Parts: sequence; structure tokens; C-alpha cells
Amino acid sequence: MKTHRIGIIMNGVTGRMGTNQHLIRSITAIIEQGGVRISPDLTLMPDPILTGRNANKLKALADAHGPGAIGKPYKYTTDIAGVFAGKEGEYEVFFDASGTLQRADFLKQACDAPMIKAVYCEKPTATQAKEAVRIADMVKAAGKKNGVVQDKLWLPGLLKLKQAIDNGALVKELVAQIKDAGNEHREDSLNFFIYNTLPGTTSAAGEKAAFLKEIILGAAAVAEITPEL
Repeated sequence: MKTHRIGIIMNGVTGRMGTNQHLIRSITAIIEQGGVRISPDLTLMPDPILTGRNANKLKALADAHGPGAIGKPYKYTTDIAGVFAGKEGEYEVFFDASGTLQRADFLKQACDAPMIKAVYCEKPTATQAKEAVRIADMVKAAGKKNGVVQDKLWLPGLLKLKQAIDNGALVKELVAQIKDAGNEHREDSLNFFIYNTLPGTTSAAGEKAAFLKEIILGAAAVAEITPEL
């Protein structure tokens, strides 16, 4: 039986979500169960290093959860740039659970690090849709495997939000704001219309199709959406 080590940089895990959901209930639990067996001959074993700004908090986490999983404290450091540079050894996965406002910079560092092969982070990636799209494009351009945590998307409240998004009445209001060049919410409405209203059989998709048809036929003019696109 071969065990393949997967080095994981866990950044910002001193917060509640990072500590409980990701360090304790995910990575540490996987290590304690003996890794993830993906075939009769191969087991994947995570090997984390904890990074963040507060050395005392990192040490407390490393001391509390490392010995039971690997027989000694987890590795930790406040020098994340050094980790990306390979000073702590090989780590191919970067996971960020830091604050949303700091996330873009950490993800940029991960994208620039040759040894990083996969980049993952907590939600949301940003506070604005435009910035979230920019980050997604950046990670894609860097050729990294990537993903965003989405474990809460199936809660009742978010399912109701999804129903609202799929409702044609909401898209009608978005279209009205897009057509109104002076509307203070026009840019946000335009981004939502483009990136969140998906094609399909929903009433929202029907409203989007009708508006795009207006643009194609010249009945409506939107500088950001042209018939050529």
C-alpha cells in the first residue's frame, strides 16, 4: 500500500470557521482515519502547515490538534511568503480561510507560486461580483485547479434565494435598471444579469432571452452588451 502525501497550506485557520470546519472536522479528521483510500494500492494523506498573522494562536492550534493526528504539533508559521517560496518544504495545495477583504492578495500569492497546483478558499471570494470574477479569471489564467467552499448553499434560506433569482419578476426589475442609464444600481444589475441569470427554462431565463432579443433586433441598446457578443 502506497501513501501519497499532499502538502496543504492552511491560511487563516485561527478563525472559527477555519478552526472547526476545516482544520478539526476535515483535515485532522481525515488524518486520524488514516487518510483517503482511493484504490487498493493508494492512500492520500494530507500534511498541513498552518499560516496566519498571530503566532500564539497558530501555536495553540498546532499543539492542540497535531499530536493526536500525527504524534507531534502541526507545523506553523507567520511567514506565508516563505512557505510559498519553498522554505518549509513542498506544499502543492493552498487553502484560504482568512478575511474576505484580505483574500485576493493571498490568492494572488498562491497563483504566483510555481509549487502550488491547486487553490481553494472559503466563501465569498470577494464582496463585489466584479472582483470575484477578476479573481476567478486570475486563478484560471494561472492554470491552477480551484474551488470555493459551498457547503451552506443548500440551506432553506439560500434555496429560497435561488427561487427568487430564477423568478422572472426579479429579472424584469434588473432590465429596467439596466435600461435606465442614470440608475445608481445599474452596474450591479448589469453584472447580475450577465453572470447570475442562467439560460434554461426558468421564467428568469425567459426574461433574459427576451431582453437579449431586443438588443439583437435593435429595439434596445446597451453599450456593455452588443449583438456581436
